[in-house]
Amino acid sequence: MDELLNRLETMEWEELKALWKDRLGPDEPFISGKELLKRQLAARIQEDRHGGLTLATKRRLRDLARAYAQDAKHLPEAPRNLLPSSTLTREWKGKQYSVKVKSDGYEFQGKPYKSLSKIAREITGTRWSGPVFFGLRKPNKKSKVAS
Repeated sequence: MDELLNRLETMEWEELKALWKDRLGPDEPFISGKELLKRQLAARIQEDRHGGLTLATKRRLRDLARAYAQDAKHLPEAPRNLLPSSTLTREWKGKQYSVKVKSDGYEFQGKPYKSLSKIAREITGTRWSGPVFFGLRKPNKKSKVAS
């Protein structure tokens, strides 16, 4: 499989189209550029080897596409399952703030926190929903969001 990926780099257009037909069926590719066709084939080869997108991911992408089709300014909610070592950033009053996600909470300015809301309060001096402040959740309709 890795050999096939490496060979993609040196294949000519007709070889790439033949590989497309072998991997993806008899229809001609709609891709007109050689480099883009190589990338599409490489993605399919890797998908065959490692598996494709999960049903949940496909559903989320479909939902996002529908939302963007209805409103080009749609802002999606970030996934709630943050992985340890992720970093959340937020600009507040011209200053950039970063929070590291830990397995047991968060770290802000070298100190541990259990709650994003406590961090948001430390940054702003007022009560905030931490997930709203860091863009992980949309604010409810009644609350105002300052920047």
